[in-house]
Amino acid sequence: MGELCEEPSLGQVREALSIPVERLLVARNDPSFWKRADDERQALIAGLDRAHRDIRVVDSARPMTEQEAWSCRLTDHSPLRMDPMYEGILEPLFDVCEGTPLEIGWLLRNSGNRGEL
Repeated sequence: MGELCEEPSLGQVREALSIPVERLLVARNDPSFWKRADDERQALIAGLDRAHRDIRVVDSARPMTEQEAWSCRLTDHSPLRMDPMYEGILEPLFDVCEGTPLEIGWLLRNSGNRGEL
């Protein structure tokens, strides 16, 4: 249970966001909704990529490898003298996290045949 409450690594978050929106929102047959959701997802991925790049060089004496940076947690690598690495990422990420259960609920309520899920 404790593992579920831990902050995911940067790579885990990026992997989760890499699922195409239309696969997550398959019940919503609305291309404009998919586009808006995909634009938000792409912006989040771009933010994670920026954080990944910045984390790699936080300690200029010992730059991280790509793999080391993807395994980092944003809250662990935000030096006091800098803006937090997660600034601009957490709020839109929380929106996705809050909206996903609502989308699942919408899918369950609007699915004609529950066996198709």
